Amino acid sequence: MLKRYWKLYTLIVVIILIVGIFYLKPIFSNTDYPNFTIKTIEGNPSEVEELTLQGYYSPDSRIQNEFGMIHSDKYFSLIKNKTLYDKQTSFLSQSTYIEKTSPLASLQNEHKKFFRGKSLLTQNFFEDDSFLVYIELNQEYLDRNSGKRFFSISMLNKKTDEQLAYKIDFPKTKDYQFVDIQKIQIINSNLTVLTRNDIPQTDPEEYHENSQEYHIYQLDLGNQKVTSDNQISFESNASANEVTYIELISETKINQTSDDLIFSLSYEQPFDEENEMVPLDSNSRVPSYELYHYKISTKETKKILLPKEYNKVDSTIVLDRSKIYSYHYTGNRINLYTTNLMNLDESSKKVITLPVSNDAIEWQNIKNNKLYLVSKTKHSPLKKQLLIYHLTEEEMIYEGSFEPTSDILQNNKNSVTIDYGLID
Repeated sequence: MLKRYWKLYTLIVVIILIVGIFYLKPIFSNTDYPNFTIKTIEGNPSEVEELTLQGYYSPDSRIQNEFGMIHSDKYFSLIKNKTLYDKQTSFLSQSTYIEKTSPLASLQNEHKKFFRGKSLLTQNFFEDDSFLVYIELNQEYLDRNSGKRFFSISMLNKKTDEQLAYKIDFPKTKDYQFVDIQKIQIINSNLTVLTRNDIPQTDPEEYHENSQEYHIYQLDLGNQKVTSDNQISFESNASANEVTYIELISETKINQTSDDLIFSLSYEQPFDEENEMVPLDSNSRVPSYELYHYKISTKETKKILLPKEYNKVDSTIVLDRSKIYSYHYTGNRINLYTTNLMNLDESSKKVITLPVSNDAIEWQNIKNNKLYLVSKTKHSPLKKQLLIYHLTEEEMIYEGSFEPTSDILQNNKNSVTIDYGLID
């Protein structure tokens, strides 16, 4: 009897072993990965309770391949002082196309049925106290011969758990090669969708990289139609031989209603085939950029004036609530220019001296009027300095140390890099 079914038994054992490897490997491999923590040196520890840091740990181990020796980097997230490595999650967890630090993670766990079959892109969702909205274009590569295109809309009533679905034809005013949803908002009870529409280039000799448009579509769900299609216009100052790049820099917040959009226009010289050695990010090719503010409710575009020293390519632009920050570094000083969205003519300049130089900073961000900095230290390649500055008070309110919980790994051959942070 056993001999007759030995192949079946063998197959069952193999399946159990394979499944066990995917589920149990993370448990047995925990000792291969160091844990990290944030130790408070000065300030209130609550300042970092909602801070998530992401990066990669580079152990003193290398893999030999045909190209030579390479490091085996291990990517991790530090969430509420708990270290989670990508390879410590189960096989099914690694297959979910969604980061645990994404704003969609908690929503997906809460509304699993609603999320089923949907693309997990933050910009395709909007949430308020009453509704959770998801919008996608049924076919974003627009083929003129394939029929109508439409917005596919799913709406969840969070109070009654009722789900509604709508289809609204996409306006065929022009043939677009690609249409990408950038942001969804509900402004004055109007469902609004911001898209970037790319125009196809048919003649390679007349190729222009600024062949894109930004459109605001207002959708009427009751009558299932687009009530308005407004193309956002900009007063570009590009010269005849420059290419204009338009970029939306407004942060995509799922649960935040915002009537304001901020765009950056940068001007670049066309690539010179006779001078191919010029680097792509050379300041000589991208001399400056301009900022524009667009108000969805009034359909008004206004240029944001910046001093010349703040509109160069080495400056960073951050939108934080009702303020726009433009800043750049000079050694260990940060030069900060602030503009108030409520009054674009209201602005201020300030210079803050830091205890670290710009080249030591690995990650930085501005949130809630605070500047967050993570920088290298001289003590160990596994330790980082974490600083938080209050920009209004112009003082440091927190200093901490990112470091491993064990001293076993404290050597100069292992290293860690922080390349992203999320502040709730």
